[in-house]
Amino acid sequence: SSVEMLEAYRALELQRATLVATAKMSTLGEMASGIAHEINTPLAVISTLAAQLSELLDDSPIDKNTLKGHTQKIEHTVFRIGKIISGLRSFSRNANSDPFVDVRVKELFDDVASLCKERFLLNGVTLTAICKSELLNLKGRPSQLAQAILNLLNNAFDAISERSEKWITLEAKQTDQDTEIIITDSGLGIDEQVREKLFQPFFTTKEIGKGTGIGLSISRNILKAHNGDLILNTDCKNTQFILRIPK
Repeated sequence: SSVEMLEAYRALELQRATLVATAKMSTLGEMASGIAHEINTPLAVISTLAAQLSELLDDSPIDKNTLKGHTQKIEHTVFRIGKIISGLRSFSRNANSDPFVDVRVKELFDDVASLCKERFLLNGVTLTAICKSELLNLKGRPSQLAQAILNLLNNAFDAISERSEKWITLEAKQTDQDTEIIITDSGLGIDEQVREKLFQPFFTTKEIGKGTGIGLSISRNILKAHNGDLILNTDCKNTQFILRIPK
């Protein structure tokens, strides 16, 4: 009956939403130590500057330029922590019903990098973000696009973690029809047999406990919801994924 079909559909939707939430939590878990380090470093800077400010206040006469310099550094450092927290909040919330908005690609890259840069650095992986135009933008849901990019960056990180050469580039380009976000890593491509199953839910080449196997299928679904696509570029000598979003 139509009631049973509706209930089955709702159950399926609930299951899908739960899987997406699980994948997000799994990604956040993987990044947690890097994020903690990312926040601890600026906190240490603020603590040091505050102690120095306290000492400066005992001086006579008080050097106002140095005071001003210290307070500006504290403001800048607080802003940096704020960026990491806003990136986390944006990433972890449910954005399925969010409207499409103008997304500045440079800001999207900054938000994504703030969540994984430190973890990559700690493990000797160089992450380079290239967005030649500050004004390059696209229409979409920033939270979902950040999730799609992070899924791919984390996959790239896992794939190259044992290699001697460890680098990942995140690049934005515009063609006549699309905005392309290109993620390339120092790996040597993906085996042909693996390619066929790559976007299937729960397919993973990682060890048990190292991944859910739904990151790529979620990322592709996000791109489809943006009327775009996620493809593996088999012409690249390294491993390269391209996110295409129509203008």
